[in-house]
Amino acid sequence: MKYLKTIVRMILMVCIFIFGSASGGFCQDIFSDKEAERALDEELRWLRTEAVVFTEIATKTKVDADLAPGMVTVLDGTYLENMGTRTVGEALTLVPGLDLMTTAGSAVIRGFPKVLGSGKVKIMLNHIPVNSASENEALPIYFIPVGQISRIEVIRGPGSALYGKSAYSGVINVITQKKGNRIYGQYGSFDTCYGGFLTSYANPEKNFHISLNLAGWKKGRTDVEVGSDTFGSPGGPINDARKSPTGVFTAEYRDFSLLAQWTSTSWGDTYGTAGSYPELNDRFTKKERTWQAQAVWDSELSESLNLKLNLGVKEYLFEGDRMWIFPAGVMNSSGTEMLASPYYDERTLYGSLNVHWKGWKGHHLLAGVEYERNSLTDAGQKLNYDPVTFEAVPYQNFTGEKNWLEEDKSRDIFGALIQEQFEVTDWLTINGALRYDIYYDDDSDTYENYDDTKDRFTPRLATVFKASDHHIFKLQYAEAFRSPGFFEMYSKNNPVANGNPDVSFEVIRTYEMEYIFRTAPFVSRFTLFKSELEDLIITRNTQYTNSGGAEIKGAEIEFKWHILPFLTADSNLSYMDTKDNETGDPLPVTSEWLGNIGLACQPAKDWSLFLRYRHVGKRSRIKNDPFFRASLKGYDTFDVTTRVENIFTQGLDLLAGVKNLSDDDTRYPSRDYPEDISQTGREWWVQISYEF
Repeated sequence: MKYLKTIVRMILMVCIFIFGSASGGFCQDIFSDKEAERALDEELRWLRTEAVVFTEIATKTKVDADLAPGMVTVLDGTYLENMGTRTVGEALTLVPGLDLMTTAGSAVIRGFPKVLGSGKVKIMLNHIPVNSASENEALPIYFIPVGQISRIEVIRGPGSALYGKSAYSGVINVITQKKGNRIYGQYGSFDTCYGGFLTSYANPEKNFHISLNLAGWKKGRTDVEVGSDTFGSPGGPINDARKSPTGVFTAEYRDFSLLAQWTSTSWGDTYGTAGSYPELNDRFTKKERTWQAQAVWDSELSESLNLKLNLGVKEYLFEGDRMWIFPAGVMNSSGTEMLASPYYDERTLYGSLNVHWKGWKGHHLLAGVEYERNSLTDAGQKLNYDPVTFEAVPYQNFTGEKNWLEEDKSRDIFGALIQEQFEVTDWLTINGALRYDIYYDDDSDTYENYDDTKDRFTPRLATVFKASDHHIFKLQYAEAFRSPGFFEMYSKNNPVANGNPDVSFEVIRTYEMEYIFRTAPFVSRFTLFKSELEDLIITRNTQYTNSGGAEIKGAEIEFKWHILPFLTADSNLSYMDTKDNETGDPLPVTSEWLGNIGLACQPAKDWSLFLRYRHVGKRSRIKNDPFFRASLKGYDTFDVTTRVENIFTQGLDLLAGVKNLSDDDTRYPSRDYPEDISQTGREWWVQISYEF
């Protein structure tokens, strides 16, 4: 197996570079047969996605993804499901340069580090930002079933020029299905139950459409065990059970639309909250929930003028239920373990107005204003110890001075943006964007009395040179920022990390260039980037503060090739070179190499086979690792999925698959467990769906 993995890695690298430089004539020769092309279009539409994919994520206007500024990846939901992808989190690992750190609850794009309470990616569900004001994260989104998904759009790199806060290392937009009628269910290893249904109705004559998309899954405890911790526990099995429901309702009538959506995830103690192995139980000890409601008026006032008005509300809730903190005797002399039940509730009101004007030939002008108010509506903690002295007390609620978070805090954000997309010629486009944000942080209702005011101008400048229909070159300079979350500013009575109201914005400056070669059957992309990070928010001496910064350089290469009418291959390979400016060491936890190979085959009309290989390279440790360990070794996983369509009747399909077929040992780095944190090994699953 060791030599097989090495061979596969070499094949991955060689194939990508060979195919990436393949000539258009070679690809066109293979597909010159018109009859084969026609058969491919008719029978394998699920397999052959078009070379041209349109998206709005990069400009907020519809544009060819390869001609948009920035580096954009679009994942098709149907293709993801056929490949055996089960959740949004699994799907995101197919994006070049992106890894999902399940232990940190965060997507990591291009090696950007994550500290407790500091998500660095803007996450949207159906174009609505869902990052919490508390920690800039949206954990439930990663566990949405792929059966609900229409597509996932990703910007790899800064996005603050259009999206403001949190769009630091990237932007993710998850778009759910709202057309059709479908029901599906899945069962797999560890009593995993997964299911959902979609129903919709449309009246084209009256421009009316309504849909309801519900799904969820529940997974029992797995066979994962953890080794000894730093407190003397020998370790053992963990409670990594989880459940995650999601619901989306949409209604559209002419220029008006309403959307309501709700996502939630609950899970067990897993590896503990403070690096201590928790006493095993079967309870869900943590829960995150978010819901949003939004009304939109989107009107074409004329052929050259579009007006879009958004008004919405969203709420984020975190609840702990007797979370394991420390075993008995660690922080006090009592014989009782330390348990905590923190709770937190925030509410956001927001609105925006965007104007898109294209009155001059070759010009697309976008201008907008936004307002957002974040309010901490409730916070407290139930403990069996005093949060100041750590002495054992009867289990009780603590607020006020002994709360874990400052109370009654709020934030007002005003933003304005302008973007000009100028098509100089048919082959040259220049895109410039500038955004201004001003933040008022305090518990006051009058801005003159606010304790803290921060503001930021964020630019982006990009050029797209289309040398021919097959050759495209892109250059971009972009900046982005991440505002500190409420946890980073207002946490208190915490032995690990306390808030700092004076912490500043994180800032990033990124230079990117990309070459794209595309024909109908073949697309390849080669990207180089360099990012300069300033004022990173870290924890030092149990308090959040800003550091000196870091530098990340890297390359990404990807291709998708319809080799034969029944065979498609795709692959990507990413390399990241990271450096902490203060220490000169690589940034911790990140991997230098990430890679994927996929193969989709349809040997018969209603039967398909899908293979997927993923490589994650070795990951660096934190400086002064307490166990003096070398970098954590990488891992390789192989997945296989098969699909049988139209069983007994039209629209009834069966899917079955195995994840991590070789049962490779997959682990994430940990500073608290000498043997790091194990993940599940081989898993199987089977799914049946009916479309009507």
